[in-house]
Amino acid sequence: MKTICSGLYGEMNYHMYIINPSLTFTKSQIRKIIKTISFVFISMLLLTSCDDKVKEESLLCKEAKEEANQVFEYLKEEDIQSLSELFSPNKQTTYNLEAEWKSFFESLDGKIKDYDCLKFDEAQRTFSDGKLYYLTVNVEFTNIETETGHIYEELSYSKILKSDSNNDEEGIWGVSFVNGRDEKGNLNMTYIGCSKEIKIK
Repeated sequence: MKTICSGLYGEMNYHMYIINPSLTFTKSQIRKIIKTISFVFISMLLLTSCDDKVKEESLLCKEAKEEANQVFEYLKEEDIQSLSELFSPNKQTTYNLEAEWKSFFESLDGKIKDYDCLKFDEAQRTFSDGKLYYLTVNVEFTNIETETGHIYEELSYSKILKSDSNNDEEGIWGVSFVNGRDEKGNLNMTYIGCSKEIKIK
């Protein structure tokens, strides 16, 4: 009697193999066959897992890039409520964001009109058990122009896109703004939603 074995997985094309029952294998050969099959199976799982991680990370970053354009529109419109709601739940309960944004807009020489360049950097990521657990990005607007023609060097913010350990951390965690420089070239900074100094080179 001959045994027929067929493929087992998904939409793969099925191939049939005819096994000669007269063939005999040593224990060593059987172990090698089992190891080979296991290696192939594990490799398939890892490739699938890696692909899923990349897709999730790419989607989150794509959404964050699209959101950056909306953030600048909020800045132009001085939409304090919408800007505050972009912060993480933790930041919204810790800081008086609306008051900080109000103070920020009052300090500007004219309303924000345009910017020269938008930079987007994926800052940090953490994977565990084949899943994306943590991802942050930095967004930076440079040479921001107001309606009076004043140019501000930079406004940037950092955002936690994913934090499985604490969902309340997801959102913007801090905004930094370069008001100008003193006579020695040191930066004059304004911070919203954070008190820790961020050095900008």
